[in-house]
Amino acid sequence: MSNIPKGTLDKILNGTTKDPKFETLKSLARALNCTLNDFDDMNTINTDIKAKEFNYLFTQIDNETKDLIIGIMKKVLNN
Repeated sequence: MSNIPKGTLDKILNGTTKDPKFETLKSLARALNCTLNDFDDMNTINTDIKAKEFNYLFTQIDNETKDLIIGIMKKVLNN
């Protein structure tokens, strides 16, 4: 499917290979029907940091403002 040797895949999955070749990642992404960005955990890390910041800030405001923000978020998501 990806034409990547099983041994190479095993080394990537068990962490022996820390920095797989770009061509290997491209082949793997094609075989898994995903993008190279799907292999990048920085998006997840940045999202987690933003979520933590939002949660912290949200706890610092009054209930009326919380309701306003929730209403705005719902409108944004419905569009």
